[in-house]
Amino acid sequence: MKAETLHVITENDMFERYLTINDPAAIEGMETTIENAIKMQGAETVRRATLAENYSFSSDTKMEYPSIAASGLIDKGGPRINLTQKSDMAMRELEELQKSLKKFHKDTHRRKCNLKAELEELSLEIAEYNDALDNFEQTVVIEGMDPLTQRIPAEKFERFMQESLKASTAVVQRYRLRQSTLSAHLRKLNETLKHKKEVGESLHAVDFEKLEIENNHFIKEIDARTLQLIDLKTMNGGANLILTNQKKFLMKQIAEIQEIQNNIDETKNKTEQLELEIENAEEQLDKVTAHYESIKEMTEEYKVPDVMEYVRLKSKLYDLRKNIKIWSRRSHLQNVALNSSIREMKNLTSSKKVLDSWFETVLPQTSSSVLDFTLLGRKSVSERDDSSSTIEKSGSDSNISD
Repeated sequence: MKAETLHVITENDMFERYLTINDPAAIEGMETTIENAIKMQGAETVRRATLAENYSFSSDTKMEYPSIAASGLIDKGGPRINLTQKSDMAMRELEELQKSLKKFHKDTHRRKCNLKAELEELSLEIAEYNDALDNFEQTVVIEGMDPLTQRIPAEKFERFMQESLKASTAVVQRYRLRQSTLSAHLRKLNETLKHKKEVGESLHAVDFEKLEIENNHFIKEIDARTLQLIDLKTMNGGANLILTNQKKFLMKQIAEIQEIQNNIDETKNKTEQLELEIENAEEQLDKVTAHYESIKEMTEEYKVPDVMEYVRLKSKLYDLRKNIKIWSRRSHLQNVALNSSIREMKNLTSSKKVLDSWFETVLPQTSSSVLDFTLLGRKSVSERDDSSSTIEKSGSDSNISD
């Protein structure tokens, strides 16, 4: 019963909305008629309750009451609505509901976007206000306060306001530029949408058939081109295979050429080294040849000295070496005596330096011996050098003769 009641209420609401939109004149006296029917239905209900109190019936007895329509309260001679008209009215009402729902969604989406933009704007304004407040407190209140008077100069406040106005002007100009850019973009989009709508309105069924024919023609052409592309891909695959083989052969040839070139370079390096070795060998050969020629010439022109002369020189060398040892010992003793005399003179004279006057008194007595010693030493040294050179020469000559 509740479901039927809800169904009837929904159907009546649908009829009412349909008539309100399509035929408003048909529902001008509908409210009065409905109120009268409700009043009559209430009177009939009271009458039925009174009859039920006056008469009692058993449980299997059915009590029939005439309906409002049967009693003549509602006129049954009006027009009836068939099922087709009901379905048509329901479809139209459904379309209207869908349109209103789309409009509602669009309006709510627009309102949501506007509210979101307002919220973002408010959040940006709050952030800017907080930044400006912090900057004002830091720049003007804290840093701008005069430590002597404990007051804020007007110049600080004016400078801060001027800088804030400049920054705000720059931000406003940037936003204006962005707004103009977005407006131009929106205008272009509206023009594009309008053009698309005009093109869509100007299209007809013939145009779609023409497009379908052209599409079929293009599909056939695409299939033909696809077959050609497959053939070309096959040819390309064969060509790539041949190219790969040729590349491998070319790489092999390049490797062989590189190896040959390396061998040639190595051979050139070896040839250069051999040429240098040949030049060095030739130079050494020239030196050895010259040395050989000199030795050959020396051997050819060499004369062997007398044996007795060699023995005499050898004995003389021995005597000279012996004299050198003797005189070196005497020199050492003289140096020791001289050093002791110098130390005694330093002690006697209390002088730290050796003076020339110390040797003037003893010069006549020791000059001859010292001079003789010096001359004898020089003579012995010269004789020793001569004898050693002669002995070496005679030794080399004897080796050559051997």
